[in-house]
Formats: sequence, structure tokens, C-alpha cells
Amino acid sequence: MTIAAAVFRWLLSGVCGQIPAHSFVVHGEALPLCARCTGTHVGILVGLLTWRLSRKSRSSALPPLRVVVVLAAFIGAWALDGLNSFLTLLRDGPSLYAPSNALRLSTGMLNGLALATLVHPLFNFVAWDEPDQGPTVSGLRGLMPPLALLATLLALALLGPPIGHRGLFIIASIGLITSLTLVNAAGALVLLHREQRARRWRELLLPLVLGFLASLAEVAALALLTNWIRSGWLKPGLLG
Repeated sequence: MTIAAAVFRWLLSGVCGQIPAHSFVVHGEALPLCARCTGTHVGILVGLLTWRLSRKSRSSALPPLRVVVVLAAFIGAWALDGLNSFLTLLRDGPSLYAPSNALRLSTGMLNGLALATLVHPLFNFVAWDEPDQGPTVSGLRGLMPPLALLATLLALALLGPPIGHRGLFIIASIGLITSLTLVNAAGALVLLHREQRARRWRELLLPLVLGFLASLAEVAALALLTNWIRSGWLKPGLLG
């Protein structure tokens, strides 16, 4: 393992359980993000980019109820698959079906798209002086473009060469930092008393930089905490 790979693995240990059996393997090494986390952060980035490039790039309202119900179902599928996968880790634990990395990746993507669809209007509401009052997605048809792109990425990952998994990991890493940066930037705007004032992206440069730095600090802090817990609290044999 290279130094860069070891650093990435350590940094991401606080945001992912990094169970080798739940991760894609490239050149004999499990990737630093499991399939479920990879799917989630890929879904977030695809969703954010889709809404940013759409006509409603500054929409600040939640989708209508029928869309929210579908997004809730996406999150529910992710949670159910995660619970089922966790139960299989327990000795003689029950399970509804045999888990797989394909299911982890696909339900993670749906979860990420749902989260992006909620984060996007939240950031716009806090950031812009005159945000679009309409919803990001006005109907179920609006979910088709990001779902089609996610389905394409899923097919490439599952049917293509293993190197495609590394590409997904890179996309997921960008999605992780992007989503954390937007959330932290919104928090920075509130702390700086500059919410709902921006008219151009350049006016958001300082909050975005602060959000990015805060994201790096949070990931590192979570990694430190996770590794401290593992070394100090989880003694060998404690979990059987």
C-alpha cells in the first residue's frame, strides 16, 4: 500500500466502517470506502451536479409530497439493506436476504440522491439574496436524469473492469467533501450573519473556503476519534 493510499484509508476511517467484505477490491486491496458509502457519496455528487446545472439551480423549496415520499423510500431501502447487512455480521444473526456489494452500492446511490435533493434547497435558502421559491424537483419525472446517470455508473462498476471501482471511489470522495463543504458553508454564513445576502458565487468564496477547511478538520477529527476508540476501548475479543 502506498503512503497516499494509507493516508486516504486513515482519513476515511471515521466516516466508513471499512469492512473488507463490504468493499470493492482493486489490485488485492479493499478500497477505503465500503460499497454502501461509495454509493451514497456518488449519489450525493450526481444529485448536486444535476440540480446545479438545471434551470432551478437556486431553488429553495422542498419537493412536493409525492417526490418526498419516493425520496423517503430511497432512504428506507438504504436503511433496510444496511440493517440486513449488519445482522449477517452477528453470530447466528437473522437476515432477510443475502447481502451483496451490488445492493450496497445501488441502495447507497438512491440514498445519496435523496440527501442531495434535500441539501440543495437548504443551501440555496441560506445563501442567496433572491433564491428561486420553487422546488428543485416538481415531479417524479424530474428524478429521471440523475437516476439514469446513476444507473449507468452502477452498470459500469458492476460489469466493467475492477479499475472502474477506483473511479467510483474518487467520485465518492469528491461527493463527500462537496456535501460537507456546502453544509458547513451554510453554517458559516449563519455564524457570520451573512445569510440570504449573496447575489453571485464570488460573494460566497469565504464561506465556501471556511466550509471546505471545516470539512477536512471534521474528517480528520472523526478519524482520530474512531482510531482512539478502536485502540483504547475495543480490546481483542470484545466483540467475539
